[in-house]
Amino acid sequence: MTAPAAQPDLELITGGFRQTTDVLWRVRPGLLLGPGLMGLAIARSGHPEEALAMTAILVGVTILGLSVTRFARHRAEQVSWRRAFVVISVGYGLAWGFAPFLLDPSTPASAISRIVPVIGVVAVASVVYAAYLPGFAGLMAGVMVPYLASIVQAGRTLAVEAIPSVLTVTAVLVAQTLWANAHSRRVMTDRRRMLELTAWLEQERATALAANHRLQAVNEHVRRLAERDHLTGAYNRRVLVERFGALAADERPRHVLALVDLDHFKQANDRFGHPMGDEILVRLVAAMNDRLPADACLARWGGEEFAVLLPGTLADAATLIDRIRDELAIDLPEGVTTTFSAGLAHWSRDIDYSELLRRADAALYAAKANGRNRTEIHRAAAVRRR
Repeated sequence: MTAPAAQPDLELITGGFRQTTDVLWRVRPGLLLGPGLMGLAIARSGHPEEALAMTAILVGVTILGLSVTRFARHRAEQVSWRRAFVVISVGYGLAWGFAPFLLDPSTPASAISRIVPVIGVVAVASVVYAAYLPGFAGLMAGVMVPYLASIVQAGRTLAVEAIPSVLTVTAVLVAQTLWANAHSRRVMTDRRRMLELTAWLEQERATALAANHRLQAVNEHVRRLAERDHLTGAYNRRVLVERFGALAADERPRHVLALVDLDHFKQANDRFGHPMGDEILVRLVAAMNDRLPADACLARWGGEEFAVLLPGTLADAATLIDRIRDELAIDLPEGVTTTFSAGLAHWSRDIDYSELLRRADAALYAAKANGRNRTEIHRAAAVRRR
C-alpha cells in the first residue's frame, strides 16, 4: 500500500488565508499607527483639515478590515468570508489610493501622500499578504490604480519623478511576494503531506495491530487445539505430563492422581451407538469440571480413560470422585446407564510421575477387579471404598 497523494489546493488556500489573517491581527498596532503618522506629517505641512480627513478615512477602513479579519480567521474554510476579506483589502487599498485626492495637488503634502505611502503600503502588503495572493492582488489593485491616477493628475513633473520609482518598488515587492507565496505553498504542501503520511502510518499501525490481535486469537485457538481433546474439551496427555514436570518435589505431597475409567464402555457404544458414547464422555468431563477445583488438571488419558491431578488429601479426592460418579448417573439420559471405576495414588517426594501413574493404575485395576463402579486408593494394601 502506498502513501496517499496530495489533495487539491483547498487546504493550501485555507491555510494561506489563516496565515495572512493571523499576521494582520498581530500587526494591528502598526496598521493603526500608520494613518496617524501620515496624518501628522500632512498636518505639520499646514493642512490639518485634510490630515484629519485622511486619517479618519484610513483608520476607519483599517478597523473595519481588522474586524473582518478577526471573524474570518475562524471561518477560513468558508468561501464567503474569504471573499469578504478580499473586498475589505480592495477597500483598504482604495482608501489609501484616493486619500491624496483630498489634498491640493500643488502642495508638498500632496506629493508626500502620493509617493511615500504607496511604497509603505505595498511593502506591508508584500509581507502580510504573501501567503494569500487574492488579498494581496486586491490591495494592490485598490492602491495602485488611484495612486497612479493621482500622480498623473498632479502634473508631468511629479509623474516623471514618482512613477518609475513606484513601479520599480512595486515590481520588486510583487516579485518578493510571489516568491514568498510559492515558498509558503511548498512549506504548507510538505506539512500537509507529512500530516497525511502520519495519518496513513497511524492507519497502517491500527491495521497491523488489528492483524496482530487476529493472529493472537488464531495462535490461542491453535494452542487450545494442541492442548485440548477435540471431543470433550479436557486437556490431552501431553499437557498433564508437562504439569507433572512442572511440580517441584516439595509440592508433590499436596497432590493426588486419580485415574478414571468408564465401566463397560464398549458395550454402551454397541448398544446405544457411538454418538451416545461420545455424549457419555462429554458429560463425564462436564461433571468433573463442575466439581473439580480451579487448580486441578483434567486430561483424557486415552479412549474412555481420564487422569486428574488435583490438590488435597486422598480422603478428599476419594469423596470428590464419588460425588462426580453420582452426578454422572443422574445426568445421563433415561435408559442409559454407565458407571466408572477410579484409582487414586498420593504423590510423595520419593517417587517420580511414572511411579505415581503405576500406583494409580494399580488402584484402578483393583477397582475393576473388585466389581467396578468404585474408587480404590493405593496403599500398602488396596482399601475398598465402595
